[in-house]
Amino acid sequence: MRHVAWLCVLGLGLTACGEDGEELPPPDIAAWVKLQVGLVEEFDIDYQGVILDGTREVAAIDTEYREGLEAIKVLYRQNNNLIATRWYQTVDTGLLLLGEEVVEGMQVVTRTFVTPLQVLPYPLVNQYGQTVQNWTTTSALEEGGSETHRYDNGGLGSVTVPAGSYQAYHLVHTRTDTQGSNHQLDEYFAPDQGFVRFEYPEGELWSLRPAAP
Repeated sequence: MRHVAWLCVLGLGLTACGEDGEELPPPDIAAWVKLQVGLVEEFDIDYQGVILDGTREVAAIDTEYREGLEAIKVLYRQNNNLIATRWYQTVDTGLLLLGEEVVEGMQVVTRTFVTPLQVLPYPLVNQYGQTVQNWTTTSALEEGGSETHRYDNGGLGSVTVPAGSYQAYHLVHTRTDTQGSNHQLDEYFAPDQGFVRFEYPEGELWSLRPAAP
């Protein structure tokens, strides 16, 4: 999907404009990334050839997670067990990750990013038809240390999951943790359809199932 916006100069700032110069309304990023509250999606989780049940639920708008922000609270479950809770923020320039509570081994790890991580820039194609190739966020953690998250965009292509075939951007997500270790995750984002395939954690591949009737 191609999103085209020309830039108009107004005073000292820039605003998105249509081809004939009219100002465009702000984008609906929540719809673009498919994070509307109440949405529940089901996934096949391939773990070493064994298929597990996965769900992702957009649970609520959390106004208390970070003062002054409306955070989108998303729950991830594997075989009905809660394995991750993440808090996102949508802005006109894309999708940000504010923090997470994730099960790692036998413990729950909390990460609160001082600088929100840029998960997706909007749009992914600029006004010249060029795909955004990579983006990186380095952030301190309120719990101590810092992490770097880099995304490399392999471009738009076809990906097939149980729910069907999609035109999706193949993103290679490299997380450098507080110990300096790298973790590489494959992710496939289809505009207006969300992440139809993603890896979490390393070695566990989530693929979108058809919507329940």
